[in-house]
Amino acid sequence: MKYENTFSKILGTRRLKLSQVSKDTGVSMAILRSFYHDRRSRMRLDTMLIICEYLDIGLEDLIERTYEEDLVCETLNGVDYWVPALGFKIDEDEEEY
Repeated sequence: MKYENTFSKILGTRRLKLSQVSKDTGVSMAILRSFYHDRRSRMRLDTMLIICEYLDIGLEDLIERTYEEDLVCETLNGVDYWVPALGFKIDEDEEEY
């Protein structure tokens, strides 16, 4: 499972500047800039919650799960299922135990 940082998209949609977010939240420009450009691999939860509260969004809106790359479509008995890509395929002919 992968995650997508949507901070830059949200600010762009709302036409907000990093300097204004920093001024209003007290979060440093350095932290916001690196988060905006998706160069941070870690961020304190309390900092992300401050950003979420300021933007009036949930944490799941700021950091979205992306499934497309991790799932594959498998067909079983004529029905398509999206399942985790685990390196093996569903075999319709195999007997159940």
